[in-house]
Amino acid sequence: METNVKFKPNEESEKNEDISFDYRAAIRSRTTSTRPDIAFPVGYLSRFVSNPSKKHGGAVKRILRYLAATSRQGIKYSNDEDITDQILVSGHSDEDWGNDPETRKSVTGFVMTIAGGAVAWAACRQTIVAHSTAEAEYVAACEAAMEGRGIVNMLNEALVVIQKKSKLTLGVDNTAAIALAKAPTYNSRTRHIELRWHYVRDQVKRDLLEIHKVLGTENPADMFTKALPKNSLAKYCQAIGMAKPPGSS
Repeated sequence: METNVKFKPNEESEKNEDISFDYRAAIRSRTTSTRPDIAFPVGYLSRFVSNPSKKHGGAVKRILRYLAATSRQGIKYSNDEDITDQILVSGHSDEDWGNDPETRKSVTGFVMTIAGGAVAWAACRQTIVAHSTAEAEYVAACEAAMEGRGIVNMLNEALVVIQKKSKLTLGVDNTAAIALAKAPTYNSRTRHIELRWHYVRDQVKRDLLEIHKVLGTENPADMFTKALPKNSLAKYCQAIGMAKPPGSS
């Protein structure tokens, strides 16, 4: 999908423009069997399945051409890391504040990796209208923490036989959101935040989650919040283990 493009629902002037393929089927097949590098554009374009325009259809065709050009791409998991008594579940979260021009809701993006490869990811609209980027980042961090905790719980049950444990970390690129997660704050800027979003704070307090700062330019979760230039997308794909099989061209 092109960068810096904001689509709107089909307007009256475009209602008679027909699309040459089944838009709904194309989107549905991409959402049920997809790759992390197209999670955001597919989720974004799924907002318009009820009444797509030619612009929306053109964006879907762009995704299909990208998939055809990168059909050999997969996720690589590596065992190069030092063997310890813990398995590291490394997460990153991000947001795009007020992404939806209709509702002004933000987009949450996160990715979880194990052994250098992605095992879970999401690109979805938040259920609330965040008052600030810090609040949107805090909500995104909470959603990522819940997903990561589910993975860790599953791993801990599976690994009990070999006496290993899992560790969960989360990289966030917003200092204010990290401060909210680490230190209880109650003032005019935070008192409206719903109780459920403080789950991330509870996990940090109980030492079940290690949250840390990452640079915005080094946060792979960025690819799940917006369309990126080719070079940036390639960099983040590499960061989450996406690669071609050895020997492929």
